[in-house]
Amino acid sequence: MAALTFFSCLSKVQAQAEQGYIECGFGETGLHYGACSWLELAAGQEPGQYAVTAPGGENGRQVHVCRDLKGVPGKRVGAHCYIPRYGKEYSHDRYQVLTARPGTLRWQVIGSRANRGLTLPGKLLVKSITDGSYNAYICAVADARGNVITGKYVGSYCWYSYGGDEYAADPGNDKDNRQVYLLWYQPPPWL
Repeated sequence: MAALTFFSCLSKVQAQAEQGYIECGFGETGLHYGACSWLELAAGQEPGQYAVTAPGGENGRQVHVCRDLKGVPGKRVGAHCYIPRYGKEYSHDRYQVLTARPGTLRWQVIGSRANRGLTLPGKLLVKSITDGSYNAYICAVADARGNVITGKYVGSYCWYSYGGDEYAADPGNDKDNRQVYLLWYQPPPWL
């Protein structure tokens, strides 16, 4: 049975690779069959050693990649997951944290707007959900205060939340001094 699950995961990853993204599995067993998985947590539970962190923190605190139970990505700071949505920041006590095998996911700064055609040779974007007609990928923003906050990359912008509000960082605007990162998965050479 495990071999069948492994091979069905492989075919799913191969199909996603043709589209330029990967969708991570669910739960602890998802990490055994794939490179990444969403692990459901409640406030107060620790995300574990494989939790994916931002390439920096927020106000001196570690930031993990999380999403609400509908799949909208955001940031886990402390015990809660904060989601950017409709101009506001929403806090969740039950959420999912992204976990990954060490060395499979990497943050990379992008310097221009990217939409449906965003690709890097040999790498796949990490997708969370489809938001409207766009895929929502995992992103992070280094803001003017020195924070690095994870969020959702939708429609050429990285949307993130801070202090109760939602903000958008535009990597294609030379006057926007915030750095935008995207989270990439590098498939093993045997796929």
